Amino acid sequence: MYSQDSENMQVVRFWVSQQEGADLLTFDQDRLAKAYGGEFPAGMPDYQKRNWLLAYAAYKWLARRDDLKVLNATQLQKRKQCTCQDGWTYAR
Repeated sequence: MYSQDSENMQVVRFWVSQQEGADLLTFDQDRLAKAYGGEFPAGMPDYQKRNWLLAYAAYKWLARRDDLKVLNATQLQKRKQCTCQDGWTYAR
């Protein structure tokens, strides 16, 4: 999840601490964007960019943990294409 104000994070940290085997990973959006280093399709809404960056971070974590195949830039581009509820397809 993205880091939030201290009051919200306190609640989240407490809840996670009560869950067996749970880990809390927090991220800064700008740092994730730099780590990703790719571009987004023109017209992709900001909320989808934020969600995509979190999904990318989760994939990288799982790939490292589970020794998964690493996706190349072309494969990642294909995964950024989506058809949204508004009927638009965002793709490069």
